[in-house]
Amino acid sequence: TASSSEVTLGRLSGHRIDSIAVMTSSPNLGRRGWALAKMHVRTRPEIIRREPLFAVGDTVDTLRVAESLRRLRRLQFLESVHGEATQCPTPGGESLALKVVTRDAWTTRPDIKAGGGSPRIGLTERDLLGTGRTVSLSLVSHNRPLGAGISTVDAYGFGTGGATRAPYPRSPAGPIRSLSFGPRPAPPPAAFVSGSWSRARCAASARP
Repeated sequence: TASSSEVTLGRLSGHRIDSIAVMTSSPNLGRRGWALAKMHVRTRPEIIRREPLFAVGDTVDTLRVAESLRRLRRLQFLESVHGEATQCPTPGGESLALKVVTRDAWTTRPDIKAGGGSPRIGLTERDLLGTGRTVSLSLVSHNRPLGAGISTVDAYGFGTGGATRAPYPRSPAGPIRSLSFGPRPAPPPAAFVSGSWSRARCAASARP
């Protein structure tokens, strides 16, 4: 059996990390939104795994763990992030398993602009097929002629770790293609990070 409790990160400091698991879940849209939630493609675990600054075999560094949570919490396609730690007795002492638990946000948003010289209607998805990429489709009217556009943003474009933006608007004057690179957005202040993890401690099996 196992019991759960809240444990501050400081109490885990120095323990060797024996395993790391990632658990993702769909958005919580309530009873009325359950059908939409089922249509949502959950964020892939490998997308979550690229953010933490710790790995199996490392010892727990509270600053690196806190920074990892901060990096995850700044992702606009996640609604919530927390960690779980499980300690179990082993012949060599005690093992430590960490689990990063995330819940997706609802990431599909309409984009409607009326009035002015360029009314627009579009749709933006900020977690395309669970990849963390943003894709936007739009129809824009410039003084009556109608144009269409598509743009994509990838925070890890081409594996560089820098943000990549690739818009492709097409108007009656012809298509416009461009590709731009930039640094990833800075994380929120350190005060945003919670210092508590949920801990489950394994209990020794009772002997007959």
